Amino acid sequence: MGPWPLVPASGIFVDASEAPSRDDLLGEPKNDIELNQFRKVMNMVIGKWKIDIIWVLLAGPLRFGQLRRRPPGVTQHMLTAQLRALEADRLVTRTAYAETPPRVEYALTENAYALKPIFLDLLKWSREVHKKAPL
Repeated sequence: MGPWPLVPASGIFVDASEAPSRDDLLGEPKNDIELNQFRKVMNMVIGKWKIDIIWVLLAGPLRFGQLRRRPPGVTQHMLTAQLRALEADRLVTRTAYAETPPRVEYALTENAYALKPIFLDLLKWSREVHKKAPL
């Protein structure tokens, strides 16, 4: 059992002695290969703007200029770098249309859409945490 308190779906902290074991909740990584695979997957979404980009694209495909306006504060250079990284990790697709003026759209892949329930659970959890102790 780790040093952190466990939070059930209700959002109410429970005493660690009453909580299910970590093995029951997550299943212990069987070896270093599983742990490394988990790290690799986590690194796919860790980045200054990656979560913001994925969140915005959950609503549907957007052109680069539309993405550039959301999220606020992202530079064109950083947006391009983060989109390329997401594309390399197969979380985003880039479609270039042979038109004048050129048009490029970015969309989430099925792998990225699979993150939606996780994002929604994290959002719910963050609301509960914020109610208890505003950040």
